[in-house]
Amino acid sequence: MDFLGRLRRTRRRTRLLALGAAAVLAAGAAVGVPLATAEGGDPGARCRPAPAEARALARDPARATAALDPGADMGRIRSLARLLRTSGHPLCPDTAGTGAAGRAVVAATTGRAAGDAHAPRRAHREAEARVLYGVALLLSEARHSERLPDGLAPYVAEALAAYIDDVRRAVRGAEDIDYRKPTRRPSRSDLVELRLGALTYGDEPHVAFGPFPGAEHTPYDRHGPNVSRLIRRLTPSPRAFATLYDAERAYFASYLEHLDDTARIPGARTDDGRLDGTESEVRYTADLLGTLSRARENAVREGVISDPEAYDRAVLRHSRGVHRARDRQVRTRQPAVTLAQRRPSAPAGKGARAAERLLDGRIQMFGALDDWADARGIPDSSREQLRLGALRAYLSA
Repeated sequence: MDFLGRLRRTRRRTRLLALGAAAVLAAGAAVGVPLATAEGGDPGARCRPAPAEARALARDPARATAALDPGADMGRIRSLARLLRTSGHPLCPDTAGTGAAGRAVVAATTGRAAGDAHAPRRAHREAEARVLYGVALLLSEARHSERLPDGLAPYVAEALAAYIDDVRRAVRGAEDIDYRKPTRRPSRSDLVELRLGALTYGDEPHVAFGPFPGAEHTPYDRHGPNVSRLIRRLTPSPRAFATLYDAERAYFASYLEHLDDTARIPGARTDDGRLDGTESEVRYTADLLGTLSRARENAVREGVISDPEAYDRAVLRHSRGVHRARDRQVRTRQPAVTLAQRRPSAPAGKGARAAERLLDGRIQMFGALDDWADARGIPDSSREQLRLGALRAYLSA
């Protein structure tokens, strides 16, 4: 073969090698995108799936509660921390990550599968309440980022909504007693509170979102879960926002319809005729609705919610509707878990105007209060007393 032939052959071999190398690099790049997300690449983009058993726990609520129960002293909280990936790389925002872990949390805290609207509602069990305490403790820690992994928030909100009567008191800071346990049952002081106006649900265990129990057995301090901080971390998810917003408005409607025609729980009389107990309960509602509203405003201002109008439309789609009290007094009581599933009085509507009205907590709160006062003939002085206390609490939340 002459010199020119050898040169042409060498050039052809070089081109083939170059093309082969380019193909290998291209294939590596195509595979590298998901691998960088899960194992390597940008450290900020790394994530992990939930533990392998998470899917099975989500399908078996009793097993989930037993497996994730952190105990009265939180000594077994590592199982929850492992499920939620609270150290190291976070959960991946997909069905194998936040989806699997979130469904396991709902199952363990409520005794039913996530999103199961047909499961029978029963009173909470103490172990389920302990799981929720542990979840709130882990996810509200100051050392974590201000936003939960995408996809986890709706499940955490669903679990919190099943305990909305405990959440609303925690936001107001009512749990300032060291209960020494993450749960409590109605005590003598609770019965006094009931006579003053609180809507308490029998012997059902409540989550004591107070000082951290058993600190000597764990690496955490005694500050306990910061529920307001956790709500701020849930707010960027419109579905999570709608879940908590609906649950509190449903509670408020249920509370109002249990009052008598003097705006008190039946039998709750004070010497001077004041409405102390009712005012306190109305302020709890104002605090939580105000906290949600402020969290949304802050997320918009900080750019976490980049399109407020799209966010509000999404909340409107996820909301179950408008909640109003019945026009007659209701005397029966039900498990707290049923409050979040209360049937709305009317749909929330469609369009920008409906979204604006829904997202204005004052419109929703005073609409329910005024409709109830009109239907039940509540004295104007009592109505104004309740409205004023609610407005102050809402604005200061």
